[in-house]
Amino acid sequence: MKNLIILFALMLSSNSIYAQNKIDYPETFETLYSVIFDGDTIAILNVAEVSVVKYKFKDTRARWLYERTLRKTKKVVPYYDIALKVMEELEEKADSSSKREFNKYKRQTKKELVRKFEKELRDLTRTEGKILVNMINRNTGKSFNDLIKEYNNPVKVWAYNIVAKRFGYDLKESYDPKDPENKNLEMALKSLGY
Repeated sequence: MKNLIILFALMLSSNSIYAQNKIDYPETFETLYSVIFDGDTIAILNVAEVSVVKYKFKDTRARWLYERTLRKTKKVVPYYDIALKVMEELEEKADSSSKREFNKYKRQTKKELVRKFEKELRDLTRTEGKILVNMINRNTGKSFNDLIKEYNNPVKVWAYNIVAKRFGYDLKESYDPKDPENKNLEMALKSLGY
């Protein structure tokens, strides 16, 4: 009798059992084609590149310095992405509009960015600020001083350099990935996929 009840329960539950459902892949996946192999459909996907990184460190201090740099890099990555987006927009606008329109657009963009991000950027530590500057230098291939020159007058550039030197930055210095000072930053950026 017990076996009969179990068999009956299995037969009732079999109505809700399906074979393979169609899988909805995330938008980051691109289905190239499907192959049928022994009755199974295998989807061939184009997947975004993933960085798998594991570093060996000499001692615990080196590991701690790397993890600290990684943590601080993760904190400034959103600002870095916004800065790159704004620089691209400024370049597009500079190419497509007159100098007067571009200057007006530049002033409006600056006011909007100051309103949105001034408090957050002022709360960054010196190290986080230096990481952000190095990340932008790394991407553009120019020193931060040259970037400031493109969008500001020479007096402001001079003032920014004085303030930066007071806080231990050298805006005229370009980014060198082989520099031992930038080793942890390079490793952190590679582990984050940049």
